[in-house]
Amino acid sequence: MKNYLSRFTGVTAALLLGSSGTAPAEHVVYRGSTTVRWELLNYLATTQFTSLLRGSQRLQQIGISSSLGNTGYALYTLDSRQHIAYKSTGNFAKGPTIFPNFNDSGRGFEVHKQFNRSWSEDIPGLGDTEDIWNRKTGILGGPRSLVRLPVANFSIEAALRLTGYHTHTICSEDFGIDSSASSGYSTGRFFRVDSSRSSYRFDLRLTDQANALGGTLPSAIFVVEDYLTDRNYTIVSQPPLPF
Repeated sequence: MKNYLSRFTGVTAALLLGSSGTAPAEHVVYRGSTTVRWELLNYLATTQFTSLLRGSQRLQQIGISSSLGNTGYALYTLDSRQHIAYKSTGNFAKGPTIFPNFNDSGRGFEVHKQFNRSWSEDIPGLGDTEDIWNRKTGILGGPRSLVRLPVANFSIEAALRLTGYHTHTICSEDFGIDSSASSGYSTGRFFRVDSSRSSYRFDLRLTDQANALGGTLPSAIFVVEDYLTDRNYTIVSQPPLPF
């Protein structure tokens, strides 16, 4: 990133650069990866054929979340071959939960509980309004530490590493996945399980720059996207994550 302070419209960072000590940070930046393994069991009534498919994928990601437990987030999944960054932004139903005094350290332990949720989906024009059921469970978290931000010139408490797993089950008792159908589904049933493991590390440089600009979600997004465009990535927006 080059001259990021001067490239941010409406920068108020100059006021922050003169401060010192410990201050409440807002949004922090993590970099890491998620490995997803999936298994699909699919039955179509029209063919009376059942198939079992498996696969795996490793995703490189950059995530933005609040160190204070607020809900705004952004997640970038990187395609390094095509130089595309797929961006999702939104709000969690709940921000990360912070457990105090972890292992008598005086610091907290951060748990992202938004991976525990059930919801239904509608297939337009077919069945009722609850055609596909989703269930996501798991945990992502880590112990918090005091981190010095040299450019912002204050210290924050944040998790230096976030690790965890989750399982996403997707199923329907009435419809199977059918690529030949206009809706993508026809009479049958399917059961899919996505199992993932994630590991993220705190990015000091990008977090420091974001907090020097005020630490808001828009300032953190600006810093991350400036970093990506400097590396010739194209940002492609996607819907919010289905938490």
